[in-house]
Amino acid sequence: MSEVTIKDVGKIFFVTKEEAASLPDEERYNYDLLFPYIEKIADELMIATPDLALTNKMRQYNPDADYYSETSAMTFTPKDHPQLKNNLLFLSLEHSENAYLSGVIAHELRHLWQDRYKPELRVTRAVGYLDSLYDEAEIDADGYAIAHLSRMPGMYPDKAGGIICKYEKRHNKKAYAKRIERAKEIPTEMDAFWEDQRKKQAEKSAQKISPASRLWRKIFGGRG
Repeated sequence: MSEVTIKDVGKIFFVTKEEAASLPDEERYNYDLLFPYIEKIADELMIATPDLALTNKMRQYNPDADYYSETSAMTFTPKDHPQLKNNLLFLSLEHSENAYLSGVIAHELRHLWQDRYKPELRVTRAVGYLDSLYDEAEIDADGYAIAHLSRMPGMYPDKAGGIICKYEKRHNKKAYAKRIERAKEIPTEMDAFWEDQRKKQAEKSAQKISPASRLWRKIFGGRG
């Protein structure tokens, strides 16, 4: 287990996926449950699986949050925190409902996706519920989390939205509607994203072909 001190947050203890496998059984249980799920979403978003820190007292790391804010997770990147080697997901286990925790993980990993593929969304950072209502990065992350949960058995966008965005649903219908609308856009956009990434990877692989191999293909039409 490693530790890092994050400005305005404090000292955090975390593990990599590889380190988690070597923890004693009593310490490894939650990591064994969470890492495969985190890795699955990270693969879908085509980002690296982040290191993981867990806590049962997240509020102490964000004591100034407004009334409606439930800080269930935070993410940190080496770009913003050079002392880190990898992206870090700091996750609270205070909320035991599986669907909510799943949505929180999806929301936070979407922020890491934004950092890599849509950095313009992360120029400013929303702090707290009121600040996040119409923040584009938060709407997108909530939309992704809703779309992700909606694929689960018995789920649909409004039910998933009520789990992920319960305060918006109760108190700000306009902000909630934006998240539902975004959730409905996500699947088509992700299909286009995957296709675009596949093309870029194919082009990158083609650029690595040696000159001799290109000549072989040109002359013989083979695979060289």
